[in-house]
Amino acid sequence: MTIIIPITHRIYANGQKQIETDSKNLKEAIMALYHACPDMKGHVMDKNNRLYAGMEIAVNDDIVFPWNPEKPLNHGDEIRISSIITGG
Repeated sequence: MTIIIPITHRIYANGQKQIETDSKNLKEAIMALYHACPDMKGHVMDKNNRLYAGMEIAVNDDIVFPWNPEKPLNHGDEIRISSIITGG
């Protein structure tokens, strides 16, 4: 499966746009992202497996809400990490 890294976080991923992983669930996928891009740690999910404020994750364009780090993944899934930008 592919994890798409948001442009706002590519600074922590040496400019990489995506990584590949064979994770079984979202938590494992985020851990694989942290392994591939150590500077990403602390920018997506906290040590209690909660998403940081302002972050959103979609699997195959379906937003994972409510957040479930144990959500199973399948071969070929696309995981998109997004920064929610707000303002007024």
